[in-house]
Amino acid sequence: MGLDDYGFPATIIANSILLEQDDFGDSVKDVEESWSYWLHYFPFDAVTAERLSSLMMKRLARMDVKKDGARRQLLERKLELASQRAERYRKGNFAR
Repeated sequence: MGLDDYGFPATIIANSILLEQDDFGDSVKDVEESWSYWLHYFPFDAVTAERLSSLMMKRLARMDVKKDGARRQLLERKLELASQRAERYRKGNFAR
């Protein structure tokens, strides 16, 4: 699952590259959706969950409280879920 034509785990490689970027241009929404989908099936990826949380916080800060109430509430729930996953599965939380 998730292997490219050469047998490499394409999604994992893409995520590791994207985690290092700060600007996604017009693709921010697509990256958020892809990472949300990814975390649904691989919730232990705390690094991606943390980065997704930061993208969601930026989008939430840009939203108008009065005009975007419903969308804002939905995004807050998604942000809470991603933040909880990031915290729950952070490497430092597990003993060696």
